[in-house]
Amino acid sequence: WTGDPKFDFGIMAALEVLDSVGHVAIRCAVLRVTSSRQNAGLTDGPHRLRIRVLPHEVELDTSEAFVAECRRFGAYLSTLKDALGVGRFVFDSRPLGLDIAGFSITGVSGKAESLGIAVGSKIAAMEPAPDEADVGEHLAKCMLPVTLLLLAPPRLWELDVSIAQFSLLAIRFETKGTIGVVVEQADIMFEEFSEPQWRGTSDKLVARLGEFYLQALGNHLPALLTAASIGGSSVVSSALGVALGGGVGLMSVAARVARDTATAGDALGRGLVNGALAESLASALEGAATA
Repeated sequence: WTGDPKFDFGIMAALEVLDSVGHVAIRCAVLRVTSSRQNAGLTDGPHRLRIRVLPHEVELDTSEAFVAECRRFGAYLSTLKDALGVGRFVFDSRPLGLDIAGFSITGVSGKAESLGIAVGSKIAAMEPAPDEADVGEHLAKCMLPVTLLLLAPPRLWELDVSIAQFSLLAIRFETKGTIGVVVEQADIMFEEFSEPQWRGTSDKLVARLGEFYLQALGNHLPALLTAASIGGSSVVSSALGVALGGGVGLMSVAARVARDTATAGDALGRGLVNGALAESLASALEGAATA
């Protein structure tokens, strides 16, 4: 980089996530990321980025338990990042120059401003510790010096984000409960995700991505259903078999699956299964019964 506030870069990689026995659980053979940055990040304003992600095919060969472990590890990394980002500020005189609402810093002046405290920071801890609910009142009368541990406000971004269309190949994905659900050889195409001129924090962007892909996954539940087996038997063939046998107990079967798939739903945020598989199964069973 030569100092020009605009520069481009690209990364091409293959991504593999291995489970505890060295088995490739998640694999993306081709993952290409290109970005164009509009400023060098030297101002206090939002950072402008243009990002395009070009996955080719994502392979899934694992269980909901492993994906849940990945999520817990991600949460741990997020907590670690917050801990490393805590700033320590000491006040030995008043006024402190802080406007506080709850545990958030809503305004700074005087001493606080000179220390470099930013509006939007969160109070993680303080010494002496408050003995009352109102933090502002505590800081107004507590013994000095007082030390604040503050989490910096989340960085604000202005992004042009796009993730190209890609295929999710579910070689195997299983949940285990009273009734085991296994999805095998399901090939699902996800449409392009595009958010031009998106503005906000990275956490909000991740939430938006989760919402988009979970909704897309829900639209593909019929395809997942035809590739799913419960207790070793194909969902569709079992539904037809029960229907041809008189349709006895269809709703009780669906209800049992609903209970299991609801507990499995924690695998991917609100869940890869998320109870929607159970609802689709119930619909399939009802449809088979009336066919």
